[in-house]
Amino acid sequence: AEEMGAAPRVFGPTWLLLAPRVLIGWALGQAYISFFKLSGPYKCANAWSIAATELWSTVTKRGLGSNLILFATVSVFGLLSAAFFALDAALFIPRMLLGSISAAAATGRPPQTHTMKSKAS
Repeated sequence: AEEMGAAPRVFGPTWLLLAPRVLIGWALGQAYISFFKLSGPYKCANAWSIAATELWSTVTKRGLGSNLILFATVSVFGLLSAAFFALDAALFIPRMLLGSISAAAATGRPPQTHTMKSKAS
């Protein structure tokens, strides 16, 4: 969906922020086809009304408790993912830089830049 421009976006061509029911239905609902018809090559004029009414009702029928549990679960795992990404970046990037610097110091050569070299024929 991303490659062909049909992926729903909060900021972008679908403007989900302008339709709060569509946004909440998209965030807390299943991946229904109508959400992928909001924009892109298979854009459908009825997709917005379907998402704002029929798909919104599937979220509201689930009840507040279930939606809060789903939101909390997604939030916890989203925060965990962000924390591990930050930790990985904080630990990996300096190690990578220090590794190339220490390897260069040990060999007496400058760090490699990893550029592709053309073969002379």
